[in-house]
Amino acid sequence: MSHKVVLITGGQGYLGLSIAKRIIDDTPKETRLTIIITSRTFPNIKNAIKELKAYVLKNHLDRPALVEFDYVTVDLADMVSVCAALRELELRYAHIDTVVFNACLALYDGIDWVQSCVQTLQNPVEAFTYARYKIQRPVKPTRDGMGSVFQANVFAPWFILRRLTGPRQVSKDKLEVEKMETPVLGSGSKVFWISSLTADTMAKSPSEGGLDLDDIDLFNTPESYEASKREIDLLHHATAQLLKDRYGVTSLLVQPGIFKSTSFVPTLNVFAYVGMLLAFYLCRWLGSPYHNIDPWKAANAVATLDATPNDQINLFTKYGSATDRRGREYVMKQVVPGLEQGFDEEEAQNSSAETGTGAGAGAGRRSAGEAYKLYLYVEALYKVWEERLAKQVVERYLF
Repeated sequence: MSHKVVLITGGQGYLGLSIAKRIIDDTPKETRLTIIITSRTFPNIKNAIKELKAYVLKNHLDRPALVEFDYVTVDLADMVSVCAALRELELRYAHIDTVVFNACLALYDGIDWVQSCVQTLQNPVEAFTYARYKIQRPVKPTRDGMGSVFQANVFAPWFILRRLTGPRQVSKDKLEVEKMETPVLGSGSKVFWISSLTADTMAKSPSEGGLDLDDIDLFNTPESYEASKREIDLLHHATAQLLKDRYGVTSLLVQPGIFKSTSFVPTLNVFAYVGMLLAFYLCRWLGSPYHNIDPWKAANAVATLDATPNDQINLFTKYGSATDRRGREYVMKQVVPGLEQGFDEEEAQNSSAETGTGAGAGAGRRSAGEAYKLYLYVEALYKVWEERLAKQVVERYLF
């Protein structure tokens, strides 16, 4: 009997739970399925697993193969916590088939109501797709010295990905293993980066208010959430072919569209929340494909692509969950602004070495240069933290 293992970070949220449920639905009944949920706190994990178990009992009681759940507590803004979670995964699993980087940090702090009225009157669909009125708190450094949003949304997932494609450091049988031992992520594995529609708003040059890679940690970026999603777009493009060629891992870039989520809702009162949902339905009726509203439909792209053979996936397509006016779901194919032709490493190196990341560069050369610069930064940072965390957690297994 085959065994499929799926890791979902932030699996306790609306989108994470919907992704898990849809993967359960789409996995062949004869395949044993293990879903690993992560969160910062055990109560969140407990509630998520309780809901998923109830879903299985209600909808898959006749399934011959086992559906089981596991968890790892991890704070993506704490590298020691990330390291400890990685050790647990190495100990428990020989192979992970699917990783969904769904957890994210957003520092939303309310709404600029004047700006929201202005933007809504100017273009209501744009106002509820690319909102420019969300107030975000300034990014502060974590205990590790990195910007909290950058660390949680970009670097920690990259660190997890790199470590799980590398040689194991612990196993069930021995504390240290040989480099030739099979890594946790390898041939056939899929990794989903959950981006956002709003990442496109940061594709402009820095002088026009776009992402500024002189501030990769996003300390001085007012729209830190959107900027971190743009960094995800760039990092995926810079590394997708490398991951495929070197490790056999298929990297996918997905945006779930607009849906009710736990990241922004707490800042709204009940009237604003109901008004927001009505506006979403209006936008869908007016023809917006992005307003999925229901997290179940927002999870469509991940679920569909997880069941799609790897050789049918375009590494440089941004796949999006979408719905028509009647709410019927489909997967749309998009491109990342500035990287419409994909990513060419040699061209990116030249762009980065010259003035390709400057304001005067063409969008394509600038974006390619930015992607390569970001990759070099996170890879150098990965090596720094790999050295810092060496032997940090392994000693606990000696007792």
